[in-house]
Amino acid sequence: MVAVGAFYIDDMVSEDQRTITLRLDDIWSISIGLEWQWKPNSAINMMLNYVQMGDAPVSTPDIPLIGAVTGAYTVRRTLYPAGGYQFWQRIEALITVAPGPLAHSRCYRY
Repeated sequence: MVAVGAFYIDDMVSEDQRTITLRLDDIWSISIGLEWQWKPNSAINMMLNYVQMGDAPVSTPDIPLIGAVTGAYTVRRTLYPAGGYQFWQRIEALITVAPGPLAHSRCYRY
């Protein structure tokens, strides 16, 4: 199976309210992945992800003794791979009908 995904997050704070300690600028990402079921109950998946964060200009009000701090974070781009292995087992419920206290008891088989 082939999968493609993407997301976009708008900057949550206007530039005049952004602080130097909290980088909140627009972020977007795109990913592509492959999944291969190589056994009935096992699968391997691989993904390649690209994430970009905006430049995030910041400025602070005047701070005593040092004044205002202004600047900008640089645009950050990251490309990273990811992968995984999935395994699972099917659980079947067997209903047994027996006389007495064991009537309609269930046992589970893996």
